[in-house]
Amino acid sequence: MLYVRTSYLAYPEDSPEGEMGQLRKEIIDNVVNKNEYIKGYYPHRHFWGHNSTEFIEAIFVDSFESLAKMNDRNRELMNEHWADENAGKEFFKKYNKYFTGVHGDKVYAVISGLNK
Repeated sequence: MLYVRTSYLAYPEDSPEGEMGQLRKEIIDNVVNKNEYIKGYYPHRHFWGHNSTEFIEAIFVDSFESLAKMNDRNRELMNEHWADENAGKEFFKKYNKYFTGVHGDKVYAVISGLNK
């Protein structure tokens, strides 16, 4: 299964240079890379062009059931990493300012035998 999440970036004027990259790295290192249900993670973003607000994440899992387990495990890993509730709130307050809140989700199934 392939889960594709498209989020739209905001560009806050008051953001320190490199902050978004540091915040993303913290999530990747402590949640995505530790989640055993995630078989592959591929983020994509255009840096040039007329509209570089799309941020696309492609996540491979074994099955539709694994997708639900992945989400549950992400929550567990977040609670472990940000065990202090205030630290978690502060982190996501910073992180969420880089996104508009608009996003889309798509799920695709790979059916073996249909490929050439």
